[in-house]
Amino acid sequence: MLISCWSVFAIFIKRNISFSLYKTFYTFSLLFFGIAPFIQYSDGIVFWSSTQFLTEQDYIVTNIIILFIFVVIEIVYMFVYKDGRVNRGGSNIYLKREFNLKTKSIFILLAFLSFFFTLKSKDFNIIGLFFRGSDFLSENKDVTPLDQIVNNFVRPMSLFAFMVYYNYSRKFGLFGFFIFIIGIICNFPTGLARYNVAALYIPLFLIIFPALRAKYYFNMILVGGFLIVFPFLNNFRNFSEDSKINIGFDFEMFREAHFDSYSSLLRVIKYELVTYGNQLAAVIFFWVPRSLWDSKPKSSGIYLAENLDFYFSNVSVNF
Repeated sequence: MLISCWSVFAIFIKRNISFSLYKTFYTFSLLFFGIAPFIQYSDGIVFWSSTQFLTEQDYIVTNIIILFIFVVIEIVYMFVYKDGRVNRGGSNIYLKREFNLKTKSIFILLAFLSFFFTLKSKDFNIIGLFFRGSDFLSENKDVTPLDQIVNNFVRPMSLFAFMVYYNYSRKFGLFGFFIFIIGIICNFPTGLARYNVAALYIPLFLIIFPALRAKYYFNMILVGGFLIVFPFLNNFRNFSEDSKINIGFDFEMFREAHFDSYSSLLRVIKYELVTYGNQLAAVIFFWVPRSLWDSKPKSSGIYLAENLDFYFSNVSVNF
């Protein structure tokens, strides 16, 4: 209750900025460290292990540590962060400008290359752009590093091209509408992982609708997105003719392993899984291949899973 109330206060009461890292952190805390663990604790849900027993004291200690982190964050912001005046009108900070034909040609080229290579990665099956997993697709192939590069770097470029264009020109027009359509088809929400949907569509909305930068609109949409949009997109992870589309508030999802961050943090604390910066080094130097760094640490999720004998290793560890 304290974690949830503190988070709500920080999101909607503290500071007059509509969106910031500060408020995004507390939005995460409200959902992943407040609501989700309360529901999981109440129902006795323990992820990834059928043998581990979590006591009431484990939850209390973890909650105290989370609240301590909140205190540290508030102290740091109090002394380091200077709260300036906010543009409540939400107008764009850039001057409007007209792009010449050469620059527009680059936008078009980026959009088409993005669309082509994304479609190629789907074996030119356009249905693959609209569904992540479906009976309408051919058998799922193994995801290669090249597929990851295409999906996480090349694919978003079509929508990025539109965002850059619109952010500076502040108009759709025939050209803007054209690359917008290419970007949307290439990055259709039901065909993306949910974190990719958030990473692409949140800035898109902020650019197209500057009013979202004022008051609490953005925070309300972000929380609503977690409660409505994310569960809706979950319908399309494995879609078939027999699938039922659920729309609306879905608190049932908090009982699922999508919200295992608190559970992982609790175990890190309970079993004192401390690596003294070893895991952090792997994050900072992620770009160094394992062929050159034999002892490169595994991801924190795998590290946790292997130490505690989980039956699943792709877990979240957001400590």
